[in-house]
Amino acid sequence: MKLYMAVDFIDDMIPMAWDRERLKKFMEMNYKTGTRRIYWIYHGNREDGFWENTGTPWQKNFIETFAALGNPYLKAAATEAHIAGLEIFAVYKPFELAINFLTRENLDHARLPVAGGAFVNSFKLPLEHPEAMMQRRNTEKIPATAIILVSAAKLNADHRFQLWKSDDNRTYRPIGTELPGSDGFRVTFDISKETANFFAIENQSSDKVANRLASIIEVIAAAGEPVQCALGLVPRKYYFSNQKFHLEREFDSGGGFSREGFYFDYLPNVPSAVSRGEYLEKNFNLADNGQNIIGVSLALNSRVPGAPEPAEPATGEYWLGMIKKMLDCGVDGIDIRITNHNSVIDWSQYGFNLPVTEEYIKRYGVNPRTEEFDREKLRRLRGEFYTAFLEKAAVLVKNSK
Repeated sequence: MKLYMAVDFIDDMIPMAWDRERLKKFMEMNYKTGTRRIYWIYHGNREDGFWENTGTPWQKNFIETFAALGNPYLKAAATEAHIAGLEIFAVYKPFELAINFLTRENLDHARLPVAGGAFVNSFKLPLEHPEAMMQRRNTEKIPATAIILVSAAKLNADHRFQLWKSDDNRTYRPIGTELPGSDGFRVTFDISKETANFFAIENQSSDKVANRLASIIEVIAAAGEPVQCALGLVPRKYYFSNQKFHLEREFDSGGGFSREGFYFDYLPNVPSAVSRGEYLEKNFNLADNGQNIIGVSLALNSRVPGAPEPAEPATGEYWLGMIKKMLDCGVDGIDIRITNHNSVIDWSQYGFNLPVTEEYIKRYGVNPRTEEFDREKLRRLRGEFYTAFLEKAAVLVKNSK
């Protein structure tokens, strides 16, 4: 049995910059402790966009590391791994082309606009070809008149809820309180006179309020028809309490959601695959995020900002170009992983790009954007495009040996 080790080098650069000697000792240490293969997560070369100025404290470490190791730094990693007696595989996440990280301190470095904010870390493809990202099925906006919080358990007389609103998802203002309705499970907020796109519901009691993500919030229009919305499960303002141990995240105590807003349509702490929507079945307690709050956005993303659609021609061309770059660095193989940090709550709403809908109509005579359709057939159709990419990538890898 061989011992393998994964390296997410962006994390390793956060506490310190790396030079060739440190990289050499790192590879030697791994060999001495029994590791025989390194899986190196690849975030592109210097020119691919991900490493542009993020405004974070560790940006200087990125710059210094590239200066010391050269561009691409993966080539230096492959060289030192081989000298140490290790195999090295590049790990590529084709659906992770942007990362949801933005706080007040780095607003000046926002690069990729999304509903309620922007991303800082992004490869060039989402910026240059937003149409190639997974497109939302329906972006029609119907005027909303009410937001309803729905609890799985009956609420009691001690429950009291504060509604907040914001025009920009950065500064929230309280606009009214409500008690549970007569059925004891639902709390209704009238927003018929509001023009804001962003709202938050705060549980002001210490008692639990929870439900499935698919059921916890309802938004309705004047005639009672449902209105699409996006949920904000976690306040946007995280801070790193200790840069050396940066993964120990704590909740902000300097204003939280009311000063920083939310990440919308984002499931925190769950690097996800392109899924069938099982995350909607997760149970969410308002207290889970440390502030007893849930955000509701009437503004929707027209696409998954960092997840390309395999059926788009620009996507396949870009992915194969990245495969070639990794191979040019001298790696022994490539591991392609669909897990990613887009972490969309409901993936089933996305992937309705023009090449997909046109092919579905051609095969089945139904427009999946506007008519009832077979989701399994749609998934398999999209999977054909992804399989075609994998087959082409496999040829490139085999020919590089």
